[in-house]
Amino acid sequence: MHAILSQTAEYGLRAMVWIAAQSPREPLLARDIAAGTGIPVEFLSKILRRLVLGGVLESRKGRGGGFILSRPAEKISFRNVLEAVDAYPIEDRCAFGWGVCSRSRPCPLHSSWEAISSAFQKWAAESNLGDSGAPSSPRAAKRRTAPRARRDR
Repeated sequence: MHAILSQTAEYGLRAMVWIAAQSPREPLLARDIAAGTGIPVEFLSKILRRLVLGGVLESRKGRGGGFILSRPAEKISFRNVLEAVDAYPIEDRCAFGWGVCSRSRPCPLHSSWEAISSAFQKWAAESNLGDSGAPSSPRAAKRRTAPRARRDR
């Protein structure tokens, strides 16, 4: 399986973790967030708008404006971010595609999906931007993701 989260969810989390790792009182421009995260600026703008509407990010206009966390990073859970970008999975969604299933009317994947879903919900609720371990700068992010040079043997 390639991805558990949608691209919107991934980008929302990536942007917020990156923003949280920056100076907490200095607004950041969308183009700088895009450069630091590798998210296309056009798509990022839509995500940033959702994050503002969702109450986890503030937008400041004018000189010195940009985007800033709405509250301390430790007070913003991953669930808050995913809900803001409308990417939090429906809790009783059937993984098999049968609509809603339950223990009394389970689909063939219900028991294993229930365990995965429960673990994901716990992770999203208990994890926050403050404990994400994000790199503190775009350079650090590039170093962290840059491929290692091959050594001659």
